[in-house]
Amino acid sequence: MKIDDSLNEYKRALKVFATFCYHTTMTKWFLSIYGFGGKPKFLNFSSSQVSHCFPCTGNPGSPEVYGLQGIMDVYAYEMKNADLSGPILFAPLITETMKIAQQSKLEGSHVYTILLILTDGEIHDMENTINCLIQSAKLPLSIIIVDIGNADFEKMEILDGDNGLENSDGAKAERDLV
Repeated sequence: MKIDDSLNEYKRALKVFATFCYHTTMTKWFLSIYGFGGKPKFLNFSSSQVSHCFPCTGNPGSPEVYGLQGIMDVYAYEMKNADLSGPILFAPLITETMKIAQQSKLEGSHVYTILLILTDGEIHDMENTINCLIQSAKLPLSIIIVDIGNADFEKMEILDGDNGLENSDGAKAERDLV
């Protein structure tokens, strides 16, 4: 697959992921797109506080987009309408995704949820994130973390859970979902 070199690292990662998903699903999907670690300043949704899970569409009632063009359009819209800032917390984003996966499970749906997190490697809520991942392992949910940039990604290796994921209380994830 040829990826346009003029795209920034985030857009390239989004394009690769979206293209892969598009070719491996039968339903040609809708996606909920959320940002984290930013102050949203959309027309219908804004905050002076850093939000750790906000709809990139700017509409809390409709975070969905359709296909690759929808992803790229909402990414550009979000970049114009949110001031990115720290701290970077993953747990609120994972919690929101867990709600989506839990709803699918309760409905008996065969929908499997995939959360894609594009990050620079920073994370400031490691224990909360690990706890969310342990809970998520019981849901039809997987998480893909794509490291962007040159930061230290040691914490992402821990979240990967290839050698098991355990919190400070000794609770373990039932499976590797990252």
